[in-house]
Amino acid sequence: MTKVKVQFGDVGISMEYFNFRAVVPVLQPYPMEGRDKLCKETERQVLGLSGGIPLFDHKNVFLNVSAVPAEEVKDLKRRYFQFSHIRPFHLYSFEAKIPYEPEKIEAEGKSLTKRDKKSLFLSMVCENLEAGINNLVITTNLARPESYDLDRTSVFINGEFFQTFNALRTGDAFYLVQAHPFKWPKLKLLPVRVVLEWLNSVEDFQLGFSSTPLGRSLICFSYLFSTEVSKGYPVFALWSLIGLEALYGSNGSRRELTEKIQLFLGAHPSVEKDITNIYKIRSGIAHGGKDLPRSYNEPDALPQFDKYMDDTGKLASLAGQLLIASFQKMILEGLKQIKFEFKLVKQPA
Repeated sequence: MTKVKVQFGDVGISMEYFNFRAVVPVLQPYPMEGRDKLCKETERQVLGLSGGIPLFDHKNVFLNVSAVPAEEVKDLKRRYFQFSHIRPFHLYSFEAKIPYEPEKIEAEGKSLTKRDKKSLFLSMVCENLEAGINNLVITTNLARPESYDLDRTSVFINGEFFQTFNALRTGDAFYLVQAHPFKWPKLKLLPVRVVLEWLNSVEDFQLGFSSTPLGRSLICFSYLFSTEVSKGYPVFALWSLIGLEALYGSNGSRRELTEKIQLFLGAHPSVEKDITNIYKIRSGIAHGGKDLPRSYNEPDALPQFDKYMDDTGKLASLAGQLLIASFQKMILEGLKQIKFEFKLVKQPA
């Protein structure tokens, strides 16, 4: 595999540059879901971040965000945004001007032509643009769960269509977290800007490969999203629980995880029973003892499906809720690690 290195500098007056524009469809909730105000406020906060969203892997380049002008919307929808679903959506532009410096583009053990260098440059910036937008999906749904859902995005370079990519989706299990919240732990609505700043300070998350308990847990959280419509409740339950174990350092111990969660988030009478049941679901899935619906065209008319939703669906969402609540408290307290220690208390004779 050839290693490619591209260095990006600041935009200069005399150098050539390219304007990258991602046109992003932000899906709107159905009227019966009752999330209109939540989603509109998240969109407003994202617009307020314009010029402050870093392009992934580019410390000195930031994305400008704006609503697509009304005169463009009809044509763009007709040409690039024909979806199989009927959910309404708004179009937003995420744009950045990137300098092209071919002398900084290298490939280990390989000589690159001018055409090769330009092709690599365009492809790598598009990959970073995709990663930056996907990071924003994670940011917004950590700040305000199930309030920012995207679909297939179109990328334009200097006004010409270049490619599409499938942005991360939240999926059905994520919706259940917001639609049927458990009384404990209570999720908060945090400012998107605060969460973005916190995530940007987690180096291994930005790198994309974890090296700390928090980084491992955040990477697990990223697996709750999908470029498909849904990965289903089993996947949601597995990655949520793995993320909790990584964050709390429970070493696979159900009892230890239960105690640490209650110490950090507060005690609740049902938490021990709920976490026990989440572990049972994971064990059943991992060892083939759990009855599951197929991954496509779920047979939701069957009575077995209702029972599946009552136990697996809700408990999977609770696991996700526990993970989000833990991150939210860390953000509010400015923490990068949750530490516990045992103390020997000596009683007087």
